[in-house]
Amino acid sequence: KNKEQRLKEAEKRLEALSQENDQLKRIVAEKELELAILRELRDLINPR
Repeated sequence: KNKEQRLKEAEKRLEALSQENDQLKRIVAEKELELAILRELRDLINPR
């Protein structure tokens, strides 16, 4: 029974980590988009 309980806890932890990972991936994607926009604006204002 103890093994079954540990397995359920591990499943819950895995699900929580998976959700956190998805959230972090979205944040990184947003930041990459923001950087791309800022670089484009910088190059429009001050072309190389």
